[in-house]
Amino acid sequence: MIQVVLCFDSESLLRSCTVEGHAGQGPVGADIVCAAASVLARTGLKTLVREGVDVRAEAPQRGHFSIVTNTQEGGQAALRTVGVFLEEGFASLAQEYPDALTLDIRSEWRNYHGS
Repeated sequence: MIQVVLCFDSESLLRSCTVEGHAGQGPVGADIVCAAASVLARTGLKTLVREGVDVRAEAPQRGHFSIVTNTQEGGQAALRTVGVFLEEGFASLAQEYPDALTLDIRSEWRNYHGS
């Protein structure tokens, strides 16, 4: 099971994205859900970097990936847009493959679970 946690601040800006685990839907290296989750997370990261947002990313081993952002003037539009992109993408995966991926969306003022 892949667990995705997206954290947003009070202005709906992406603060962090953590993706951990394995979907178990296919052989290692050929799992469609793992591939989709990886592409979403890496595209989000590359977009933030391209837009000049200060980010720290880690992928210490297969099945573990995290992004932590630093909100700065000028990067807010990218943080909002990439946050929506990740939320919609991971929500679609969770809906299509509920036994393979869960999405937890958190914010400063409330916590709730997406589907």
